Amino acid sequence: MWHTEYEDPEAALRASLTRLGLDYVDMYLIHWPNNGFSSPKVPMHILWPRVEALQQKGLTKAVGVSNFNVQLLADLLTYCVVKPACN
Repeated sequence: MWHTEYEDPEAALRASLTRLGLDYVDMYLIHWPNNGFSSPKVPMHILWPRVEALQQKGLTKAVGVSNFNVQLLADLLTYCVVKPACN
């Protein structure tokens, strides 16, 4: 998921699934932890539960992050229910 899709990750994933002709993806990633370009800004503690919900709905088998530094990962691990499968 690109930072411009933080406000509605489910809509973004469903659009991708439609374009790909799939029912689910194996893994869905938050590509880049940059809220500087998104509007409105969505804090990670709000965004991550939205991403976890995608797995619970069966739209993805796993969720993860990309390009997160150690500090961001440590923060995420304090409130996540589903740990990111990769970084």
